[in-house]
Amino acid sequence: MCQAMFWAGLKPAPAMPERSGIVQRLPSEIIPLKGEVSNRGLFVMNDSVRLQLEDFSLDVEVGAMRARSKRIGGIAAFLGCARDFSGEHEVSEITFDAYHDMALAELSNLRNEAIVRFGLIDARIIHRVGTVRAGEDIVLIVAGAEHRAPAFEACRWLIDELKARTPIWKKEISPQGESWVTPHP
Repeated sequence: MCQAMFWAGLKPAPAMPERSGIVQRLPSEIIPLKGEVSNRGLFVMNDSVRLQLEDFSLDVEVGAMRARSKRIGGIAAFLGCARDFSGEHEVSEITFDAYHDMALAELSNLRNEAIVRFGLIDARIIHRVGTVRAGEDIVLIVAGAEHRAPAFEACRWLIDELKARTPIWKKEISPQGESWVTPHP
């Protein structure tokens, strides 16, 4: 189930079309990152900012946030999931592609901006690339602050800015065929 969540204190409760002037290559043609690339399909700017092929664990990411500082009094998380429909048609899976170096750099910029803008203690941003089936997780944003309000505000701002600024594209696969989705906030 996709939902926004909150924890208080220590209590858990072939080339693609040109987009924005960038011609994106298929994943097999992407030049490796300057950062780390693991054999598990994990593209890392640092542990707090990742693009990855495999699913992530909400519990692990919130646990990492909680371990970061005992000053954290509120953790807010946004978990985005793949739906089985879009508009009026069924969707079986979504393929996410990214200009990895630029996407990681922008995600890192967003994280840093949110920490300053909202007075966060820490933030984590994880986005899947590759194929995601309906019902699976796509993106996770976790924000930790001394109080709940900045954590909630940062989560909302981060997902809105991620969708507007990060070079990540999605293609929906349905029984009717495939189509690249026009970005929207």
